[in-house]
Amino acid sequence: MPRAIVLALCIFIQLTLLAAAVAGAGVAAEGTKTTWIGPSRVSGRGIGAIEPLLMGVYDPHDVLRNSDGPRIEHVFVYWQALDEPMLAAKMRLAEMKARTLMVTVEPYTKAVNWRDGGEHLFADIVSGAFDHEIAAVCGALASYPGAYWIRWGHEMEQLSDRYPWARNDAPRYIVGREELPSR
Repeated sequence: MPRAIVLALCIFIQLTLLAAAVAGAGVAAEGTKTTWIGPSRVSGRGIGAIEPLLMGVYDPHDVLRNSDGPRIEHVFVYWQALDEPMLAAKMRLAEMKARTLMVTVEPYTKAVNWRDGGEHLFADIVSGAFDHEIAAVCGALASYPGAYWIRWGHEMEQLSDRYPWARNDAPRYIVGREELPSR
């Protein structure tokens, strides 16, 4: 990525964080294990109190490693080829910078071409064909001491050949997603 784009992104993030701070947002309370994202809700600080606004960035090359701006460390993992050293490094960085870890799990198939076999991916997940992959991802995340989010099968509504889990089948998608915590 050209240096000018990275610089512009950093400036945008800093201005966004500054605007959030002026609006009354802050960082999550110390010791919390979960973080709320979504519409405002009562936070225990009084009716109408603004919830903390967390900004993050997907930064695969750690360009923002030394920045205190991002509050979310985002990482993508392939569950059938989990890069445990990379995930462990991102977990260490997130812990060191007190960032919430957001892990996007990409549930590709076991086909030679990972994009093939999407028509039976959800059935394979429910039948236990991916229990090892689920256990590996969840096992790796279990050691992270901070707050984390698991984002599974992103862009499932984008019907194309890009992702095998992208199907017009919301009920089976939900069943497949629910296998993560049950394994």
